[in-house]
Amino acid sequence: MNALFIVSLLLTFLTSPLQVSSATIPSEKTITIKNTSDKVGYFYYFDKFNDLVSLTIPVRGTQWITSEIPLILYAANQEKTSYILYDEDVLELAYDNGRHYFNSNNKQSAATANLLMALDRNLIEVLGKRLGPVTRIYDHMLSVPPARDSLLTEAYEIDRKCLEAYSSQRKLDPDVIAFVYHHLKYNLLMERAKHLLGKAFVNNQISSDYKLSLIKLNEALTSDAALDSYPYRRLASYYLDYITSIVPLDSQITYINSAFTGKTKNFMLFRLLSNNASSNPKFFKANINIFYDLVKDEAYKKYVSNLIKDDESGLLAKDLEIYNLNGEAFSFADLIRNNTGKLIYIDFWASWCSPCIDEFPSSTSLAKKYATKDIVFIYISLDKNRNLWESALKRLSINQDQSYLVPTAFSSKLASRFKISSIPRYILIGKDGKVIHSDELRPSDPKLLKKLDQLL
Repeated sequence: MNALFIVSLLLTFLTSPLQVSSATIPSEKTITIKNTSDKVGYFYYFDKFNDLVSLTIPVRGTQWITSEIPLILYAANQEKTSYILYDEDVLELAYDNGRHYFNSNNKQSAATANLLMALDRNLIEVLGKRLGPVTRIYDHMLSVPPARDSLLTEAYEIDRKCLEAYSSQRKLDPDVIAFVYHHLKYNLLMERAKHLLGKAFVNNQISSDYKLSLIKLNEALTSDAALDSYPYRRLASYYLDYITSIVPLDSQITYINSAFTGKTKNFMLFRLLSNNASSNPKFFKANINIFYDLVKDEAYKKYVSNLIKDDESGLLAKDLEIYNLNGEAFSFADLIRNNTGKLIYIDFWASWCSPCIDEFPSSTSLAKKYATKDIVFIYISLDKNRNLWESALKRLSINQDQSYLVPTAFSSKLASRFKISSIPRYILIGKDGKVIHSDELRPSDPKLLKKLDQLL
């Protein structure tokens, strides 16, 4: 099976008609994905802050993603597949031969979305002839850095040639081709950067020339255009880890400010500060104003300002356990008192929890069914990151008026009080404010309806 045949496999995927869901679409520019298959889609991606975002697309359901940058969407199961999504794409998710793929009325959008899957299939086919069945080669020979690099370079050349054939056949937009070249190039360098601070590096089990070549990876961190690529941002993060291992803490901002430029410098300063928000609050507070002076990206500033709110809200105080979207902190007891006379169904969840997200369609249906009854549905997130929580609320259309965050997550007194060690977890509280069940039925369980009807 040759490369041209592999890259032609997806032609049949591009002809199915697209039907857009009648649900309300967010007003901002978005990526729209409708799942037309009989398989739930479990995915994840890394946003511009390099935060991991989980994405669950229910059968026949629709999800929207808002992003300033192109996204690489990764399958969060055994498919080992990735996809490219652009702002304003309208795509159908389908399933065949053990993998999801995308359809669209716009053939360019579908060809772009499925491009990495074509490269991946071709790579497995070509390397499989010599290495045997493989689904991922990047961790092959991890303990032998030079040999691993040789294999990675070979994979890069195979991908690059396949991209040329695929893009020529599909006549892809030049910006898309440039983005994928960045993805391939920096994925190679990112994988090399995994050896920085690795056992062989630290114990000098590699040659001095090879070690120097790893240290010089910073010379590749000069492309503002490539910052849209996750591997580039990941490479920058790996190199930041190396910097923090050799440069004294009080000199790290000065070092980064002088060693890097443009958007790359902004990103690395942002990562340095946000990484220290909880682990080293003294450093974080001491350098906030310096960060604001040096960094020009408003999104980074907003992200950091949310981290400041976490500190200023006094959430570590004994009587303040949760806060709402406005940053108002109060006790869990206050939340119960404010809803006295109503049943309270509490959903403990997090943005990264796929099983939690699976339950939201059923939870939304319950809330609509009982909208005029004496019952309130409350959503308490155990996200440690306020920014991920806020993003998930918007993406999943969760009732923001009844949404709260416990930033200390599983280590919080609230989680300890109800012995919450895993999620999703549901708690039902009676009209008298007493707990009826601390491990209640899930929203998707039909028996829950009967129980609520009886209690109401």
